Parts: sequence; C-alpha cells; structure tokens
Amino acid sequence: MIEPLEDEGEQMATGPWNIKTEGGYPADEVISAIQKCIRRGQTDEALFWVTEANVSGLGGYCWRRIMTIASEDIGMADPNAIVQVMALHRASEVILANMKAPPKGEKRIWPSLFLIQAAWYLAAAPKSRELADADCTLILRRQRGERLAVPDAALDQHTSRGRAMGRGIAHFLGRGRESGRWIENHVRIEGDRWQEAFYAEWTPGDPRKRVLE
Repeated sequence: MIEPLEDEGEQMATGPWNIKTEGGYPADEVISAIQKCIRRGQTDEALFWVTEANVSGLGGYCWRRIMTIASEDIGMADPNAIVQVMALHRASEVILANMKAPPKGEKRIWPSLFLIQAAWYLAAAPKSRELADADCTLILRRQRGERLAVPDAALDQHTSRGRAMGRGIAHFLGRGRESGRWIENHVRIEGDRWQEAFYAEWTPGDPRKRVLE
C-alpha cells in the first residue's frame, strides 16, 4: 500500500515530495521521469511512469504535469497537443465522475486509458521548447524594465489617441497596409469573394456605416 498522505488536492499544493509510490519509488522522481521520458520520446517508459503515478493516487497531479508538458516541451511544434490532452482529460473526468468512489482512506485512481493515451501522444509528438524559452525570456526582459512602444497600427478608431489623430472607420476599413484590419499572412478563401463584395458596396461616409463600427 502507498504510504499514508493527505488528500491529493491539499498535499499537491507543495508537490508529492515526501512520499513513496506503490512500487516504492520516491514520488518526485516518478513525476520527473514522466516528463523526461516524454521529452526523449521514450513511449513505453512514459506509460510505465504515468501508470505508477496513477495507481499511487497521483493521477490528478499527473494530469496537471501532462498539461504543462503539452505546452512546455511540445508547444508550437504541435499546437494541437494541448487540445488533445485537454479533450482526453475531460473524457477522463466524465468517466471518473461516474465511477464508484473509493473506500475512505484509499486513493482515487483515474481512468487509465485516457492518461496513457495522453502520455503516448506527447511522447510521439515533435518537440520544441521555443514557447517555454520565449516565456522565460519575456519574464527576464520585464524584470529589466524593457518596454515596447505601442505600434502605430494599434492607434485606430478604437483608441483615444487614434480618434484624436482623426482616424475613423475609413482608416480602419482601408485596404492599405496602414489600415487597422490589415492582415500580414492573409489566406484567400474562394477568391475572397465576400471581401470584394464588401468593398464594392461600401464607401466611406455611407450613412449605414454605423453598423460596421
């Protein structure tokens, strides 16, 4: 049996640092092994460690770590990773809510199927820590007091400064790069027929323009 510990929600506030899992492993090492194996694409090992954590009553903590991994270690290499993880977590919650509650004193074990699918997906996914490194770098820059100037494009009819500059709906809806609705990486859909129809039918000063403001 796992060594006695407080309710997961309470003891996870500081982390599972002083307990042993069902297999006799230090819990902090198990959680660390999950992330390291996922980072290295070691699928079988990752599945072993998430199972060890789950049967030891650490399923909820394991899920939270997996959510972090989806952004920290996969991030923009597979932006769909976090979506998959959250969907699996939600499915797990639905099943868990309909499972018989464990006897008092015994640990709650989450449905294993969804947990190992999430770990498997992340272990097999392409990896990138650019998102995590960007986060850390931005924190460092803020600590140094670095600031950016508000870009000119942001000063449109929706801001006080933009209105003071005389920028209204005509500026915002213009087709040039200076307009507020300019898109840099524009993708044409069916020839952008609705955009063409709009500009053919709308003119600055049109009394009906208020519906567009």
